[in-house]
Amino acid sequence: MGWSSTLKDKRRFVSSTSVIAVSAIVVAAALVYDGEATADLELNDSGVWVTKTSTGELGRFNYESQALDGTLLAGSSSFDVQQAGQRVLLDDDAASSAAPWTRRTWSSTGR
Repeated sequence: MGWSSTLKDKRRFVSSTSVIAVSAIVVAAALVYDGEATADLELNDSGVWVTKTSTGELGRFNYESQALDGTLLAGSSSFDVQQAGQRVLLDDDAASSAAPWTRRTWSSTGR
């Protein structure tokens, strides 16, 4: 057993130790990480309202068909949509107003 076999043993030991340490770090990180936050949606009619505030657009996404049922302009870039069952409310922060929306006519009933 010469000098070269001792060096090979040390390399093997360092390699094995490194693999075990990296594996332990990956497992520990996986156990500690909470994951990405998700929203649990209750889609009564397979639809959800979506907003794109940068362009002031509002639309209804039909999850079953994977398509937008329709879109409209909210008239502001500072708005949000609230929905409870079939009731939809467009809340416009810039105008300090709120208006109910109907998806049948794609219009605001309060403006």
